[in-house]
Amino acid sequence: MKLLIACVLVAAAAAASVEEPELPHHAALDSEGRVLLWWRPTADGLLFRLRVAAAGYVALGVSPSGGMAGADIVAAAPAADGSLAVWDLHATGETQPRLDASQDVRLLSGAANGTHTELLFERRDSCDPDDVPLAADRAVTLIWAFSEQPVAPGAAGSGPAGWLTYHGTRRGSRLINLHRPGGVHFAPDTPYLDIVAPQVRLPDDERTMYFCRITKLPEFPRKVHFIGFEGLIQPGSEPFVHHIIVYECTVPEWRRAAFEAYVSERQAARCYSPNMPADWGRCGHILAVWAVGGSGERLPADVGIPLREEYGGATYVMAEIHYDNPAVRPGVVDSSGVRLYYTEHLRPSEAGLLNVGHDIAVTQMVPPGQTDYVVNGLCHSSCTRQWLPAGGVRVYSVLLHSHLAGAQMRLRHVAANGTELAPIAEETAYAFNYQQTRSLQQPVLVRPGDQLLVECVYDTQHRRNVTFGGLSAENEMCLAFVSYYPRVPLTICWSSPDMGHTMEQLGIQAANAYGMELPVRRAGDMIQQVINNLESFARAEWDREGAPAGGEPDPESAQDATARHLYEVALQEQRIMSDLRADNVTALEALGVHGLPEALQDPFLILKDILVIDPVNFRMSTLFQYVVEYPWDAEGVARLQRAATQFYRPKCVSRDGQIRNTERQRLENVAWRTPPAPDRCSQGAQDGRGGGTAVEPAGPADPPSEQVTRGPVARGSVQEPDDHSGVSRAAAPLTWWLCALVCAAALRADPAPL
Repeated sequence: MKLLIACVLVAAAAAASVEEPELPHHAALDSEGRVLLWWRPTADGLLFRLRVAAAGYVALGVSPSGGMAGADIVAAAPAADGSLAVWDLHATGETQPRLDASQDVRLLSGAANGTHTELLFERRDSCDPDDVPLAADRAVTLIWAFSEQPVAPGAAGSGPAGWLTYHGTRRGSRLINLHRPGGVHFAPDTPYLDIVAPQVRLPDDERTMYFCRITKLPEFPRKVHFIGFEGLIQPGSEPFVHHIIVYECTVPEWRRAAFEAYVSERQAARCYSPNMPADWGRCGHILAVWAVGGSGERLPADVGIPLREEYGGATYVMAEIHYDNPAVRPGVVDSSGVRLYYTEHLRPSEAGLLNVGHDIAVTQMVPPGQTDYVVNGLCHSSCTRQWLPAGGVRVYSVLLHSHLAGAQMRLRHVAANGTELAPIAEETAYAFNYQQTRSLQQPVLVRPGDQLLVECVYDTQHRRNVTFGGLSAENEMCLAFVSYYPRVPLTICWSSPDMGHTMEQLGIQAANAYGMELPVRRAGDMIQQVINNLESFARAEWDREGAPAGGEPDPESAQDATARHLYEVALQEQRIMSDLRADNVTALEALGVHGLPEALQDPFLILKDILVIDPVNFRMSTLFQYVVEYPWDAEGVARLQRAATQFYRPKCVSRDGQIRNTERQRLENVAWRTPPAPDRCSQGAQDGRGGGTAVEPAGPADPPSEQVTRGPVARGSVQEPDDHSGVSRAAAPLTWWLCALVCAAALRADPAPL
């Protein structure tokens, strides 16, 4: 009897040992729900369960490019008895996949019943060159395919050549991060507000459009906290909605009537256009950011953000939607937006969101033909020292954001004493179409005097022109949206390279800037000042409309003649740029410019008023011409890289729109880029010589001490952008066989009934 009890216990233990593993992540890979995937990361790979409503073979792959070429594939074929044969394959192109020399897939269980196939398998990371590494925390493209035709009897175990036929239309793909799949969930009774676009029609002749709309938050009987959001993307609009930002608006009492009119008239407009009211520029503090590939964000359980002014938040918010229509598909109408969740149960900490990185301006330049060009955006210690409380702030999530050329991004953290700490967030394989907020496992403390450095690595090897910073998807950004608590007035912490130093390194010794002939360093200062004036253009327009006495400063009262001149230049530039965005072709042709790509239109307008004086062979050419026609060989690229990472012009902006600029700064004792991580599969890593290093990697050479004479060699037109038979089978666990032997022995020894 005791032996039988022991047998039952052994059987129970055996059952527990083969219980279904917990797979917390789940996704339907197709729109019909026929291809379902569950998974979780393991110590050295991933554990998957794949269920497909199909009678024939099933295949799941990871593709670095989104297509067949280079894909790492697992394919399973049902045998006549319902068991499965599983193969580790790779694809070299749009042809039948090939067997890997090393079979790195372990089938744990699997079955097929004629209508469905299901398999549980482990895919371990190895140094197999045919495998795509899965251990990295990055977005990958999952590709899948299946067949409706049953595999011929006896064919499953003979290799895929006989049954892995063309899938036809039974295939698809999905971009996903297997380590951070995203997804936010709120209780069904959580109150929320929806902010959506009002049937916006995308232009039929432009790729990029920014759409803005003002919304007034409802009155609440008591204080509430915003606690998270999710994207509401209209079905079918997924290819076109790139990001949505909800800004809080800081509205003085004397402008409240205007904002009430925007709301009551349901006024909406293209952002940054003549139709956008000037004082929408008061909406600059970010409340929520959704980007393509993400789902939303849930704030930590002890953190909230107040809503409405009477409770310390904002009453008016502006939603900005970035539409990207690369094929310029006509007739696209969209009503996407976001859902804001809130609670009446107040939380102990109130949060803010800080925009960190490189100024969105033409001062950001990436040469063509590069695979790993670095741009940095610095939140300088002068900003954090002024605005952060003595106890610092705690960062709890980060969204890293660049555009199409972005390849890698990271948010670096430098302590006030100059010591570089661990990166707060990083994307080692940045994907433009898959941007997710990273919720940190533990909040990171940022103290007054600390510095945050956004490092962006760009790949422009297939581009023929310089890529400038700007709003279009073909322009670039280098930003981190940093969520933190407690809330402070600081909302933007950016930098630009020193343009005078940059021009000098590119061989320019003197220039005429906005009608004044100046040394190159002074000309660079004026470029930055005009950019600052453009950014604060809305405030200038409010002032010109006449604020009440003491309510707003009047820029026209400035005593400095140069400042007044640059103010007028900024007004003129803003009007030209507004006209350009309203009708690109007409505005450019009026200036005598034809066939200029969209990504170069705004840079042209900013840099056209800087005329080169020296070198003489390019005298009176615009700075735009000079940069576009510059010979971007290795030496030229190294000079720009050195200039862009040697000096920084910091800028911090408070909630009320006030801009504080700092003289140019150096980032002392900190590498201009992160040293590459050692490759564990390389020989150096295997023999102990591949460990990490803290020294600065080899970078652009220092410029020679003699006078720089490089520059464009000739003027020209702007170029247009542009077999193994390894089989794994599911087998009965050895524990069950041991249990059967024990039970049989027990019955022979004690045949009496229980």
